Amino acid sequence: MFKRINKTEGDSMNKGRALRKIINVMVIAAMVLTMVVPAAMPSEAASPKLQASAYVKVKKGAVLRKSVSLKGKTVKKLKYNSKLKIYHEVFTSKTNPKAVNKWYYVASGSKKGFIRSDMVKNVKYTTKKAYTTDDLYYRVGVGKKMKRKGMFKKGASVNVVIPAYLKGSKEKWYKVKVGKNYYYSCATWIKLGTKPKKTTTKKSSSSTTKPASSSTSNTSSTSGGNKIADYTYPTTIGSGCPFSLKGKVTSGGIIETASVAIQKSNGKNAIFVEKEVNGKTFNISSVDAEIKFGTLAAGTYKYIVKIRVDGKSYTMLNKSFTVVNSKKAKLITNKAFELAWAPGTPDKKYEYKTGKPTAAYKKALNQVYPNRSRWGAAPRVGASCDVFVGTVLRASGVDTQVPRGLDDQMKYYAKSSRWKRISYNGNKSVLRSGDVIILQRPGNGGAHTFIYVSKNGKTYLAEAGYKQMYGRVCSGGTRDYQLQAQKGRKFYVYRIID
Repeated sequence: MFKRINKTEGDSMNKGRALRKIINVMVIAAMVLTMVVPAAMPSEAASPKLQASAYVKVKKGAVLRKSVSLKGKTVKKLKYNSKLKIYHEVFTSKTNPKAVNKWYYVASGSKKGFIRSDMVKNVKYTTKKAYTTDDLYYRVGVGKKMKRKGMFKKGASVNVVIPAYLKGSKEKWYKVKVGKNYYYSCATWIKLGTKPKKTTTKKSSSSTTKPASSSTSNTSSTSGGNKIADYTYPTTIGSGCPFSLKGKVTSGGIIETASVAIQKSNGKNAIFVEKEVNGKTFNISSVDAEIKFGTLAAGTYKYIVKIRVDGKSYTMLNKSFTVVNSKKAKLITNKAFELAWAPGTPDKKYEYKTGKPTAAYKKALNQVYPNRSRWGAAPRVGASCDVFVGTVLRASGVDTQVPRGLDDQMKYYAKSSRWKRISYNGNKSVLRSGDVIILQRPGNGGAHTFIYVSKNGKTYLAEAGYKQMYGRVCSGGTRDYQLQAQKGRKFYVYRIID
């Protein structure tokens, strides 16, 4: 089941009675205000940096209302060109961003209320600096069903103008300025202020985002005063799995060239990259993308780093490692790519209402889950995370007994001798292609299941979503968000046993 990861007024008895009446009026007013205004409003109204200004554009005037409806109770009648102070926006549609579906919560003099956005003009914003704490989409309106227009990378600078909400939801979004246009992003992953400077704390290899086993060393030196520090190297990795290389080589002289090689047991290079340096330092991570461990077949290899200084060659690292073949994991991986829409496929092809499953997925679903009398027919039922994962596992042949239904699947993996649970707390280095992951979200966030897969040295997630999308393969921010350890989240990772 997929519920994704998107984003608005005595001394005497008479005086006592009068006071009680005033208190009752204030309580009732507070209750009404709570029902029509998102809970975050008061603090935002007090923040002059997150406000905008505008004017009434309707020649006959407009009405300030207590709720986001043309039938809402009148708070104040506004004249043409009345000046307004805007505190936040409220969308009444989950999919349509037109002006008639957007309201402003404003102040006119001492009165506050709502006015529809097509009744105002000359809106002026004051931007406030912010930055993203993760990769984040920006959309044409508030809510995960609104059309995407682009993505902010993690740590990107963002210009925020005012908060925004979807009617009936307390989830805060921000209206953001991108170039000359305005869009909306979920405020959960936006932090107001300037991005703090990076610390100089060095990370160990356990923080790598690519799955494999590794070893590290603080500093190692060789003859000639050349040194290598904070490096990683593989020890044992699975076939098809990538690995992150790090390390800094320094020299007292000028490093002319540096090379990184993956050498076969016969002495020939399986992968070789050489770079001109002409400096005193060389960062191994600069060639990491070119050393594709995921392309290596099972076998024994050597990881070799060399530099040339003043015409002489120095070997900085020479480490042996093994690539092991996991036949069942490979079968799962291959089948996931076969049944799902490929990376980069437009959303409309796999989304529930506009798209459809691949022909291969539909065929496999009909074969491995033929009895669907209680829960619908293919392909509609294919838009469900548990059905997609179960279909991949059954169709691959590694386990033809996997049930449909996320609760039943979780119980099945825990008891089955075919699977073993892997401890996972957000460190992606422990994952292997073919691993099945169940994510339980806190509160009523629901649960989701997907498969971690890799191809040509790159990692992905193969997944579907209940009444949201058919099988697809995703990467980037979508992948990283699903795998991110957050408070209240629980991960159950299961690996097929060869």
